[in-house]
This record gives sequence, C-alpha cells and structure tokens, in this order.
Amino acid sequence: MSTAPLQEPTRRPPAVATPERPRLAVVRPQPGSLDRPVRPGRAPFVLLVVGLLAAGLFVLLMLNTTLAENSFVVHDLQRNTAELADREQALQQEVALAGAPHVLAERARGLGMVANTNPVFLDLRDRRVLGVPQQAVAPPPPKRKPRRGSSDELLRQLARTGGAVQFAPDEVRKARQGDR
Repeated sequence: MSTAPLQEPTRRPPAVATPERPRLAVVRPQPGSLDRPVRPGRAPFVLLVVGLLAAGLFVLLMLNTTLAENSFVVHDLQRNTAELADREQALQQEVALAGAPHVLAERARGLGMVANTNPVFLDLRDRRVLGVPQQAVAPPPPKRKPRRGSSDELLRQLARTGGAVQFAPDEVRKARQGDR
C-alpha cells in the first residue's frame, strides 16, 4: 500500500554497565571534635554599630551647628532689610514733601521765578493760541524774613526726620530771646 522502501530497524549499541554511585550522607561531627563550626564574635558587630551611631551623632551635631550659624546670618539680613525699608520710606516721604506744590512754589520764588496769573494755552490740533499772553509781574518782596524756627521750617524738619525734632541749645536760647 505504500511505496516507501522498507527500512531496517536501527540497532543500539550494547549498553556499557556503569558502576553504581555510592549514596551521599551528612556526616555529623562527633562530640569533642575540633571541627566545630566557627561563629564570628560579637565584638566586631558591636563596634560597627557603635561606630555608625557615633558617626550619625557627629553628622547631626555638624548639621545643628550649621543651622544655628545660618540662623544668625538670616537674623542679621532681616534686620538690615528692616533698616533699609525704614530708610526707603523716609526717603519717599522726603521726595513727596519736596514735590509738594507749596514747596515747589517756594523754591521757584527762591530762584527768582514769578507765578503767572494769566495762563495761555496752545491748541495743537488747530495750532492756535488760546488766551492773551502777558508778562508776569513779580510781587513786592516781603518786609521781613521769616525766623529760622518758623512753622514751615518745623513742618519740613518733622517730615524729614519722621516726627522727631531736635534743637541745638543755642537755637533754643535765641528763640527764647526773640520771644521777649
């Protein structure tokens, strides 16, 4: 039924007899023998643990010291910042006082400027002049100069110093003599 050639069965080489292996067994040491298992001592382990603890404590001490030192630096910086903020506020008050209209008018009078009572405007869209230009006339000079301790001077000094006014002893003496 099949046309395949008939194959001969393959033969195996004869088996070689292998010697049987001996069985292995655990041999227990006999009491009193010198072949006892050696256990490492506890001293190296204890020394290792104590050394790690000492190193950890030293690191914590250094960290704590550094943090304490830096806290002093932070405190100094905060104090400097507060001082600078106070100085900035005082300077801003001084600038605001120097820019006040009455102070600007006084400084302008001191420079010889005269207030114009007749303003003239320029209309840039039409290029026209609105109003009639006239020369400003200086008012007559005041009859007497205000004393150094006048109320305007005291107000300026109060604004500059933040409310603290200090007089020199000779100024107080002169002011008392002037009141008599």
